[in-house]
Amino acid sequence: MGLFNHSSKRKATDPATLAFQRDLEILNDCGKLLKTTKDPNTFFSRYDLYMDKLISLADAESSKKIKVKGDSFCKQLKTVNKKKEKINLINEFIDRMWDDTCKKAKGMKTTKGKQNTYTLFFNTLHRYEKNMLPQNIKHYKSLKPDIR
Repeated sequence: MGLFNHSSKRKATDPATLAFQRDLEILNDCGKLLKTTKDPNTFFSRYDLYMDKLISLADAESSKKIKVKGDSFCKQLKTVNKKKEKINLINEFIDRMWDDTCKKAKGMKTTKGKQNTYTLFFNTLHRYEKNMLPQNIKHYKSLKPDIR
């Protein structure tokens, strides 16, 4: 997804700079969560917040309200906005959630417990299909539970 860590070593005092620094902190926090969470509500809400903050910072950069010494927010936005990047990011999340589900199912003693664990996975992701692209839906629906 091209998640970049930006930082500023200067202490800001004016409200606009403080607001941009706060947006940057939120952007970085969201970026970390997008790469680690296994919870779909967290993932999709943080994805939306990440994009909002990235757009805000890219707009500020392009209008010269902020000066960026590291990775450009405008370039990052172009990268992140690519369909392929979004597909890959969501599929990585689905795979993380699937791996967690398989571990939980493996720990179940009964076949019914395993089935319920896998059913919960599919039902949960079904509720978030509006946030996914068709390739993501196809990806998670192609996963096969191991019920032995």
